[in-house]
Amino acid sequence: MKRHITIALLVPVCFLWAGTLSAQTSKQDSLGQKKSAAAGTAKKDTTKKAPVKTWFDKYVKIGQSTATSEQQSLPARFNITFPDHKGASYLVDIGVSIQDMPKVVNGLLSFIGEYHRNTLTDSVQNNLQLGIGFHKILFHFDGGNSTLFLIADPQYSWDGVAKKNSVQSNVLLTPHWRPGKFHLGTPIQANDTSHTMLFSLFAGSQLQNVFPSDTTALHGFKLRVLSTGMASYSFNRHHDFENPLITIFASYSIRSAVINRVGDGEKWTHLLNTGINYVIAAKPLKISIGGSFVEGSDYFSGMKAQQYFLVSLNVLK
Repeated sequence: MKRHITIALLVPVCFLWAGTLSAQTSKQDSLGQKKSAAAGTAKKDTTKKAPVKTWFDKYVKIGQSTATSEQQSLPARFNITFPDHKGASYLVDIGVSIQDMPKVVNGLLSFIGEYHRNTLTDSVQNNLQLGIGFHKILFHFDGGNSTLFLIADPQYSWDGVAKKNSVQSNVLLTPHWRPGKFHLGTPIQANDTSHTMLFSLFAGSQLQNVFPSDTTALHGFKLRVLSTGMASYSFNRHHDFENPLITIFASYSIRSAVINRVGDGEKWTHLLNTGINYVIAAKPLKISIGGSFVEGSDYFSGMKAQQYFLVSLNVLK
């Protein structure tokens, strides 16, 4: 009988947590006292101060992807399986964003990197992406209560399965709309912060120019139009929105390759990603155990059409 052992991997991250306490103040008695002098008394200030944030705390974000802030809110996933008499199978879905870059008026620049590796299914994935993330406010509307954002992420992409390299970018628009109690693109908090909801919409295009690694590989230019909807619902510990207990999430993307000179047959594609995560620890990293269901494809990250259920260890910052 074959034994299957599934182990979720997590690379420990060291952090610095520093706090400071108090200074002393001295105080003298008034001249009206009968004694000639009175010694000043030292007094400790027990007021708690906010912990000093390290460079890692300030600038590093870890999630499943870096394309949008909502995708950054999905945790990175890790899973490995060691079956008898066979090699290990594993899945890694991680995106890292470093926001220690020059300031942009009404915008944000960041270094981004993603790695997606999946040998759990027959459709193997091995994709690395490195580039620059760009978020900018285009304009405000609805009396200044709502905002339209532009998102772009020009990057280099390496596909280890198809043996090809690409220069590619998302170019997306997303509204942060707050007409009343309902919000789009920003969290909706319960009055007692016992739960949090988030709904988001994105629309735009993906540009990808594929370069072959040898003379036989497919190459050419692709232009996709796409739209994505995302939703999540979190039950919070101790009425603290930064400390979720359980998060239920779903995202659905649909794409159409309106220009495809690569000749790989890509036309209409979709990707569904849904699941539930139980958060074990919230600080300094959100660590959770989750179950998810994935169905569809994403040529932008080298993911061919597939369908699977997954139990994984997740990390989010």
